[in-house]
Amino acid sequence: MYIKSPLNYTGNKYRILPQLEKYFPKDVDVFVDLFCGGATVGFNVKAKKVILIDSNQRIINLLKFLAETNIEEIISKIEKTIQEYNLSYSYKYTY
Repeated sequence: MYIKSPLNYTGNKYRILPQLEKYFPKDVDVFVDLFCGGATVGFNVKAKKVILIDSNQRIINLLKFLAETNIEEIISKIEKTIQEYNLSYSYKYTY
């Protein structure tokens, strides 16, 4: 079972994680996910500490926000925005 990035990000490695996993270090203290993008690799490597680095500071800020904010609060705000603007809720109700 893999952790999927909450970001729909170009170059996401989620679908190829089974192929990549055999190259992940087995016993590592610090893993650096350079050019992490949606951080799928960093989320799925087994290390004592994972450092996510990307040239896009907005992505890093978003990942920090998601890590530091209560998930129920995030979902509640998203659902309110969906209702306010009458958007489709494809995750819950499909298209």
